[in-house]
Amino acid sequence: MAHESHRFNAAASWSVQTGPVGHTLGLFYNAQSGRPYSLIIGTDVNRDGFSTNDLLFIPGVDPIIQRNAGSTWTGDPTAQWAKFLEGAGLEAGSGETLARYHSTEPWTRKMDFHYELGLPIINRFRTAITADVLNLLNMFDSEAGNVRYVPNQNYTPVTYQGIDAATGRPIYREAAANRLAEGGQFSRADVASRWQARLGLRLSF
Repeated sequence: MAHESHRFNAAASWSVQTGPVGHTLGLFYNAQSGRPYSLIIGTDVNRDGFSTNDLLFIPGVDPIIQRNAGSTWTGDPTAQWAKFLEGAGLEAGSGETLARYHSTEPWTRKMDFHYELGLPIINRFRTAITADVLNLLNMFDSEAGNVRYVPNQNYTPVTYQGIDAATGRPIYREAAANRLAEGGQFSRADVASRWQARLGLRLSF
């Protein structure tokens, strides 16, 4: 499946002079689609000798979902499975083997702020003091401007445990604790998700 990458940018700036001092303010907004990623079933289903490269099969019936010993979710495991798939843009009961890179990471949205103070020219030297805040919205809202990604663009939510003899339904076991948590496939890029500030001094002549 081919995935298109999308990015939208917007920039605005405003300059004003107060006596001998100049002020320039600017905002830059960037919205960017996430990378594609694959969901893997953690079993060597196709018997090629590797248990980390088989794409997830979504059965046409509700599978029997077994919890990992360290799992903390509560409620119906089948509902948890359906909720996880919904969060990945998929539908339970679709009866399909997913294509590689079928799903997409969340969009990233950031706004940067720039301020420049232009001081009077002295002896042909032009001095400017600059201040920048990167990922400005995160300064006010910890959930804003977060970058969420799937490590190595692959995620394994379940392992295949065989077919239930009584019902003919496939048995899936949570691959590790909280692997079926809604949005559990996404990690937060710590540094890229924080707001950052910097001060600068520029001399020109």
